[in-house]
Amino acid sequence: MPIKDLHKKPFDEGTLTKLQIFELYAREWLPVFLSKSTPSRSKIHIYDFFAGPGIDDFQDILGSPLRILQHLKNFQYLDGWKKAKIHIHFFDNAPKKIQQLKQNVEIHGLNSSNIKYDIQLLGFEKAFKKSKEELADPYAAKLVFIDQNGVGNVTDTISGFVRGIWLGSRVVQRPSDSIIRMEDAKMKYFAALDVSDKETWVCVVNHNGTIMKEGPVPTEPDAIVAFLQTTHLAIEQVGFEAGPLSPWLYHELLAANVPVICLETRHAKAALRAQNMKTDRNDARGLAHIMRTGWYKAVHIKSPMNQKLRMLLKTRRWVVDKRLDLDNHIRGTLKVFGFKLGKVTTVTYEARVRSLITADVELQTSLDPLLLVREQFLTQLQTLEKAIQKAVKADAVCQRLMTVPGVGPLTALLFRTTIDCPARFSKSRDVGVHLGLTPRKYASGEVNYDGRITKCGDAMVRHHLYEAALVMLTRGDRWHPLKAWGLRLAKRSSMKNAFVAVARKLAILLHRLWVDGTTFRWTTGQEKPA
Repeated sequence: MPIKDLHKKPFDEGTLTKLQIFELYAREWLPVFLSKSTPSRSKIHIYDFFAGPGIDDFQDILGSPLRILQHLKNFQYLDGWKKAKIHIHFFDNAPKKIQQLKQNVEIHGLNSSNIKYDIQLLGFEKAFKKSKEELADPYAAKLVFIDQNGVGNVTDTISGFVRGIWLGSRVVQRPSDSIIRMEDAKMKYFAALDVSDKETWVCVVNHNGTIMKEGPVPTEPDAIVAFLQTTHLAIEQVGFEAGPLSPWLYHELLAANVPVICLETRHAKAALRAQNMKTDRNDARGLAHIMRTGWYKAVHIKSPMNQKLRMLLKTRRWVVDKRLDLDNHIRGTLKVFGFKLGKVTTVTYEARVRSLITADVELQTSLDPLLLVREQFLTQLQTLEKAIQKAVKADAVCQRLMTVPGVGPLTALLFRTTIDCPARFSKSRDVGVHLGLTPRKYASGEVNYDGRITKCGDAMVRHHLYEAALVMLTRGDRWHPLKAWGLRLAKRSSMKNAFVAVARKLAILLHRLWVDGTTFRWTTGQEKPA
């Protein structure tokens, strides 16, 4: 049976669930042996027969090999760590994946004398035969990762060998002196962070709401991870409100194998409003209770690369806005003295201003610095636009999105960076809701009406989708179903409503093209609709 390659596209929900199951099993399994003081099971073998590159390059999500290594880092404080001899076996049948995995292990792995790595280019059957003797050792602990795709490659011979190991093995019980006690394993724990620039309050509670530990730490990922590790508790989730430091903290804590999520601010604010006293300590406690009750909405954190591209787009927008403010300031200043610029373009603007103030030395002294600043704005704006064009040309998704009429480089890149991961929307029509392009709804008792659009989500991408809809409906003679639909709507309503409706349709269409890997298809007919 051919092995399904899960790394050709971003991890889907099923793969992420599988990784969480692997992670939970490793978290419960490793302390059983690493916390023992007796050397009877000092040899530990960990196998991943379908390791892959170790990380999902699409979303920067750690795969099973790196998650194993992260858990090993978390358990270095246990009593049996120094006595344990840990042998980690990673196998895969793809040379490129093995090469990437070796590089990722060098970056994320542990440099410890009691850990030995075995990373080899072997298929499942050959790798299993190579590991038969170690798997049959009754005095060594073994942890084997095989997912639902790998099970299909288990032959009758391998299955019989595994049954033989199982029947001949001894049942290993959790030691009484283990740091993680059985009663603690039945309890669920949640943590919350109230983040500020210099100091973060951390609060850990159990599922009953009892505070297990709390206190302030510096706002640094290492300090937060160290605080959580001192609790020696298996924390289910760690949450904090969305804010300026959220992307940085989220990715750093996720890299440290902390099960972190970012909370939507409106939900958190509504819950914390019930508190009489607002302090960082009370906010951390309130967020912890939100985590344990599950009354929150998780915020998607964009990948670092998309964050950088969005910074490029926002920088360009800032330069454009400031240049317009400067133009309007100069225009308004000249009106005081009776000078009217009239209609000018970006190119002819400076020449027109200088022609008006040629005879006035005082005005030249005041406006020359502003004109020099304006020239720098235009120069840097060209630099930023070239960088955006370069990024769009190098991105296959943006090139596909630009096949839609009205969608240019800015709209394509904005949509690409805003959505980030198309798989997080189960239905394409949800994208319009996410971007605030659907009407508000108010229904209470006998009152029931629809309002204007919600305008939630990213305002910049919503503005560009509106502009793209305007271009689609007002320019070009080539017809297609979306344009015909929008113009029919404009006849019975208004052009403004049609622009908004087509903008929502565009958001849905762009998402579907992205997911399906297709391009925009024009209609064959050239006649205008009736």
